[in-house]
Amino acid sequence: MKALFLIVLCVVGASAYSHFNLTLLEIAKKYGLHDILVDLGETASLAQKLNESGQWTIFAPTDEAFDEMGHTFLQELKNDSVALEAFLKYHVVQGIVMYKDLQKNDMELTSVAGPKIRVNVYRANRAVTVEGCELVSVDNVATNDGPYTVFVPNNDAFNRYSNTTLQRIEGDVALSEVLMKYHIVHGVLWRAGMHTTYLQTLATGDKLLIREGFFGTITVERAHIVSRDIPANNGVIHEISRMLKPKDVDLIS
Repeated sequence: MKALFLIVLCVVGASAYSHFNLTLLEIAKKYGLHDILVDLGETASLAQKLNESGQWTIFAPTDEAFDEMGHTFLQELKNDSVALEAFLKYHVVQGIVMYKDLQKNDMELTSVAGPKIRVNVYRANRAVTVEGCELVSVDNVATNDGPYTVFVPNNDAFNRYSNTTLQRIEGDVALSEVLMKYHIVHGVLWRAGMHTTYLQTLATGDKLLIREGFFGTITVERAHIVSRDIPANNGVIHEISRMLKPKDVDLIS
């Protein structure tokens, strides 16, 4: 029988981060989802983008389940980007769905792909199936660690750059990762706790300068805080007026 892992994924982010290509499959890889699932996601060019804060539940096939599908089927998936994207999205539903929530027989969940997913409960056998595939490991909660403070550029911040520059960012995975990490620091820092200091970012060796001016104004590098103290599942978000970048990163505006 094909088997599934039930994985709940909670993401701290914001809509502007679509420019940084933060994707479900990148996070799936980080949390050690099954090799074949991650490989398919990479083949799909990281098909399922997470471009907003969100909570997701993944019904992840085990590698053994993929083996049952056969090499030919997997190769056909890899060669058909439309079918592959639909296949991946069919295994994801929006929101948190824990094992305790799957105890109603014949309940249906809506996949990100659109079609419904049917859940069946067989209490005599102590089994729960999703489209006939038995859940073998449940309630694996994966967050993108934390707690974090995330400084998210607003749309005006990105509009400062040309389409060519934004396309370069989106097309360069390494650059996207550096920029994304440079906007994130460890710990929860609310506006009330900010003062002039340097904060270590997730980008190795790079620090952000937080400056408190007269009358209590706060800037992050040269960016102003447009909207502050937005609670998130794993920390806090502050919307800022400019995109931040390490000194050794050159972006042509």
